[in-house]
Amino acid sequence: MLAIKIRSRIDKKGNLSLRNLPVKDQESVEIIILVEDQKEKEMNLQLKLNKLMATFGTVTSNAVIPDQQLSRENIYGSEGR
Repeated sequence: MLAIKIRSRIDKKGNLSLRNLPVKDQESVEIIILVEDQKEKEMNLQLKLNKLMATFGTVTSNAVIPDQQLSRENIYGSEGR
């Protein structure tokens, strides 16, 4: 048996239309409908976002640079500190 995954939405009348399927005319098929859990989808998106944010991490430094040295380097441009 060949498995084909197609994402679709139920229309306002409660109908589901499947078009352009890669099967022959009059071929017998079996259909299983999996309803997407919206809360689970949102949790998965939040998990993905958390993982992405964790890859950036936090850069910490123990270096102390005096203001006078920073002003000589002009890293703030004309904005001042």
